[in-house]
Amino acid sequence: MEVAKSNRKHIGLFGRTNVGKSTIFNLITGQDISIISNIKGTTTDIVEKTLELSTLGPVVVFDTAGLDDESILGEERRNKTHKVFERCDIACIIVEDNLWSEPEDQLVDSLNKNKIPFILVFNEKNLGSSAVLRNKLNNSSMVYNSNISRDTFLTEFTDLIKKKLNVDSESEIGIFDDILNSKQTCIFVTPIDSGAPKGRLIMPQVQALRAALDLGIISLVVQPNELENTLNTLKYKPDLVVCDSQAVKFVIEHIPEDIKITTFSILFSRLKGGLYEELKGANTIDSISKTDKILIAEACTHHSQKDDIGTIKIPNLLKKYLGFSPNITHIHGHDFPNDLDTYKLIIHCGACMLTRKEKLNRIAKAKQSEVAITNYGMAISYLNGYLKRTSEIFIK
Repeated sequence: MEVAKSNRKHIGLFGRTNVGKSTIFNLITGQDISIISNIKGTTTDIVEKTLELSTLGPVVVFDTAGLDDESILGEERRNKTHKVFERCDIACIIVEDNLWSEPEDQLVDSLNKNKIPFILVFNEKNLGSSAVLRNKLNNSSMVYNSNISRDTFLTEFTDLIKKKLNVDSESEIGIFDDILNSKQTCIFVTPIDSGAPKGRLIMPQVQALRAALDLGIISLVVQPNELENTLNTLKYKPDLVVCDSQAVKFVIEHIPEDIKITTFSILFSRLKGGLYEELKGANTIDSISKTDKILIAEACTHHSQKDDIGTIKIPNLLKKYLGFSPNITHIHGHDFPNDLDTYKLIIHCGACMLTRKEKLNRIAKAKQSEVAITNYGMAISYLNGYLKRTSEIFIK
């Protein structure tokens, strides 16, 4: 199974125009993807490529527009480049040795502000002051020259990144950490609706099921109408039921009260970060008035279906619960609005397509704007009166 982008390390290449970013991007990817030219501003938009990098594993690499682009569209291109910060786990600053001044200082300030670690790759041109810069910036640097082989470059490049990210000792939380152990039983309730890709399960279901199998958790996958019969055939009750948020009302009404239950969306809230902030945010729903604005944020850019959860089901549930049609704005993809302070509540998708860093950035922006944030699964559980039940396994 191909590793999802959200589970890959994201590496951004940054620097001035014509400093060699696209040359190094093509070297890393092993393909002529970005156009290389002596003309400044050749790279006008973000270019990205997924690949495997030796011991670093699955990654996404971004080639970006130059930070000193003074063309007509330069400001817009720089803004797009800065948006990549929200997705990067690490930055690579491409620099010519004698060209370190205000653009590079501003870039470092921005990276530090966004808590993004970085390394330097010095172009071979005019080598002379690299020792000074290396000492200034903690020696996390290497030199590129046109004669270097791809294997040699990537070995040093990945070693630098691993050291900077401390990859070997990194311990991110797993989907079922502190919830289930090997040989325990979990029932996954996965309704197949029009939003599900033909012949496949949706991403959160796939990732949760794979995580369970990796841990040796006994896993049963059923549709809602098969749940009751499945429970009757088991000798012992399951240790956990995980269901699609849209089926939570049906599932809770068809399982005994002593069976633990949660949703895929709530599992991913903990995995991606912000679980307790989003639980708190769900309680804001009761205070929504007719003049308040709600932002429903979907990280995917799929075509909405007639029973789409974000554009149809949640708005209908809100209308039924509140007794009026709330003022809702919808956004999709990686863009996140700058006017968050105009909203009373953000209802976010499960973020299976976002990296943990990007999700935490969105949580931080919401807190900074003093706007409550929750997610699809929590909102649906709350609106059905079941949030306490579906979140109690996380409450210590």
